Amino acid sequence: MRKTTIALFSLALLVSCKSDSNDDGQKKNAKAVVDPNPVVIEAPPASTKTHSSGLDRYKDPGIYVDGVPMAVLKFGELPVPLEPVWIEQRAAIPFKASDNGPRFKIVKERRYRFRDYFKALGIDVAKVKEMHIYGGNQHAAAVIIKGDKLRKLDDFFFRFGGAIWGKPLPSCPAEIGDGKCPDQVSSVTLYIDKVPPIRKKGHFYFGEELIKGIPYFGEAIRGGVRVYFDGPLVATVKRNKLKASNLKPVGDPSLNKYSLIDFLKSQSVDTDKVQEVWLIAYERRIKKLSRAELLKATFSAGEAGSGEILVGETNTATHAISLHSKPVPPEDMPVLLPEELDKSDG
Repeated sequence: MRKTTIALFSLALLVSCKSDSNDDGQKKNAKAVVDPNPVVIEAPPASTKTHSSGLDRYKDPGIYVDGVPMAVLKFGELPVPLEPVWIEQRAAIPFKASDNGPRFKIVKERRYRFRDYFKALGIDVAKVKEMHIYGGNQHAAAVIIKGDKLRKLDDFFFRFGGAIWGKPLPSCPAEIGDGKCPDQVSSVTLYIDKVPPIRKKGHFYFGEELIKGIPYFGEAIRGGVRVYFDGPLVATVKRNKLKASNLKPVGDPSLNKYSLIDFLKSQSVDTDKVQEVWLIAYERRIKKLSRAELLKATFSAGEAGSGEILVGETNTATHAISLHSKPVPPEDMPVLLPEELDKSDG
């Protein structure tokens, strides 16, 4: 399993800039399909740099509500039980000039409705005034979506460049952005209680003041190991936060291991309600911890800039953590189609 995971992400890094299929003519072709049995892939237990590459240029596409970070839009960090919508696509089949058979086949492409995703994060979509999608340029606004359109449109989706990994890509109906849609998502901001900024020539302003970061927040979130609790983001594990927590190493001081639950408490996480924990790495939920295991779990910081922590005695490389107040039912676990795994595995 370890070799499979390494091969999967090595190929992902090589094809991260691959162009994606066109969305024309697909707007009303969404069909639900029956998923196969859940697939959970084991990641290497020790730290590795196979996840670091050109993909990092697209990491941390944050979701903000009135300036508060709620999540990062990555496949492995999607909340459960967010359901995909499957779109039928035509894919070319390799052929020779002498072949008389079909030149294409029908494949299923996974997408997610923005509004369903927001609801799964605990956001009250009924109260959203505006949604702003930032495109490839972090400082330039690509499109503004009014709250009524966000709630009404069934074909306003996002997907990922590698189906089950990679940068998030919006899929917009004609009613969104006057028919224009950014080629990727670098950030998304939602406004419920606060006044949205206005857009002038592709940039956001409050009055005459140009906003260079995320409105009401500042510089976009980046780096660290994100911690989610029943959907939304509740904490981030970073070296500076670990230092500021004043926690003392447990066990052998030379190993620099710290209590995971004590760190979460230091970040004001309501750990009394946590019943199950999932460790996330390489865009997969790779290991489950019971509450009893959480109480004993330790971690150490990975290499500087690695964006990971090493959890437990096996030093499981972890890039995000999902806390749950109830055990996650097996049917709610992320499901991967065989062809998606084949595509990633090469």
